[in-house]
Amino acid sequence: MFKACYANCGEVYSGVFCTSGPYTWPNLRHHTGRRLNPGDVIYMDVYNTSWNGYKTCYYRTFSIGEPSKATKDAYQRAYDWLYDAINIIKPGVTTKEVAEKWPPGPEVWSDIGVAHEDQTAGNNWAHGVGLTLYEPPMVWRGCSIDHPQVIEEDMCFAIETQEGDGEGQGVRIEEVIHVTKTGVEILSKWPVKEISVIPM
Repeated sequence: MFKACYANCGEVYSGVFCTSGPYTWPNLRHHTGRRLNPGDVIYMDVYNTSWNGYKTCYYRTFSIGEPSKATKDAYQRAYDWLYDAINIIKPGVTTKEVAEKWPPGPEVWSDIGVAHEDQTAGNNWAHGVGLTLYEPPMVWRGCSIDHPQVIEEDMCFAIETQEGDGEGQGVRIEEVIHVTKTGVEILSKWPVKEISVIPM
């Protein structure tokens, strides 16, 4: 990823994150030297990477070999949460309305100890991208329900969801979007409808 970025005249600041297997759920963000194994989930985030001064943030999830049914189901939930939110975004919609498309954290993640929404920062959320990595609007159930912001035309932001598969691994998906007069333009290019499988 670094090579591709530099070959296209981009710059990497703090940002290429890669995790695998049991480190994918919860989103521990630990770097390890563990060996990749068949059946491992891997996700990567090209965050705080820029081109011509404009920042991006962009997760994709991969499976080494065919993923389990539980992992596919988790991916489908994360995808549905992502696009349920994206599909209502247009100028005039509030961040509260977007955040309400995601389930309350304590309802879906009690198995990993989530008891309060403030424990879910960065799980299902969105943040503006532009000249810095985190700009308005911020969308997260922990703040947007009580402190909504109005979404405006030409805002650009990264919107991301994640989910555990109940088998010790998790998935994470993200799209970078541009708000248009009538909805959104998806700026990210890597296919997202299904988990990307790396053949063994």
